[in-house]
Amino acid sequence: MPLNTTGPSDWSGACCLALWSLLGETKVTFPGSQLYDSSRSSYFAQQEAQIQPLCVVAPSTVDDVSTALKSLTSIAASLADEEKPTCNFAIRSGGHAPVAGAANIQAGVTLDLRGLNAINLSTDQTITSVGVGATWGEVYAILDPLNRSVAGGRVAQVGVGGLTTGGGISYFSPRYGWTCDTAQNFEVVLANGTIVNANADENPDLLIALRGGSNNLGVVTRVDLTTFEQGLLWGGSVFYSFDTIDQQLKATAEFSAAETYDEYASLIASFAFSGAHGATIVHSIEYTKPEENPPAFQPFTEIPSFYNTLRIAPLSSLSAEQGAYSSNGKR
Repeated sequence: MPLNTTGPSDWSGACCLALWSLLGETKVTFPGSQLYDSSRSSYFAQQEAQIQPLCVVAPSTVDDVSTALKSLTSIAASLADEEKPTCNFAIRSGGHAPVAGAANIQAGVTLDLRGLNAINLSTDQTITSVGVGATWGEVYAILDPLNRSVAGGRVAQVGVGGLTTGGGISYFSPRYGWTCDTAQNFEVVLANGTIVNANADENPDLLIALRGGSNNLGVVTRVDLTTFEQGLLWGGSVFYSFDTIDQQLKATAEFSAAETYDEYASLIASFAFSGAHGATIVHSIEYTKPEENPPAFQPFTEIPSFYNTLRIAPLSSLSAEQGAYSSNGKR
């Protein structure tokens, strides 16, 4: 199928038609085209992929985003009330949210920001500037060889934009806080198309609001993240029989106790079910130092397990493993 042979129709809506004429057929795609279908099929959750926007807009620059927002807001203001919904829009970064409508919209316009995926490290290696369409796996692949990192997501295929503006839990959160706390600057396109920066010196109120404010205040196109020295980690996944549940609860209590708190230790505890093993307890254990079996995790490693992937490895490897447990296309 050609990439975008299916153009607009009588049902495309005024905003999609305007965006198509302004940005061109490679950046504004319609149902039936390969680019449109590729965007929809790349969501993490089926319930997001099943939503059908009137068009998908795939900007490659912040100026494209500015053009899109100016058009959407100005055209919507001129339409009759019954036509305005065709200019409603959703903002998509990595598309990993499981909630229908979080990053896609029925019969509206979806802004697919995956083309904004540049990753640049400052000369002094203290700030990494990341386009919101990049994934954390892509970020770590660049920073790992330099022994640098950011307090980013734990799953490789999660997008930078949604996680950062939504808060963001990281393996480094005990030391650095939420991912959004480490955002020193946001490049943002406002509703009128104005491109601004939000940092301690420019628009500081917007900086604070965007740290957890999600997509309610503008379209974030780039984030500048605090970057720190980081080498290899120790971690992986550990699988236990469910009949170890009492030992697991005791170990979790010990891990969480104030007197044994270790800011380098992160734990994701979960339950799973498989035909081979039935009910299973699965822990993702990550220690942000290259230290095998540190005391913080010994209450867990002393419990008999039937499989584990524990090893010393770069963050890119550990985040890819975590991502393998949450592949696309499920509900």
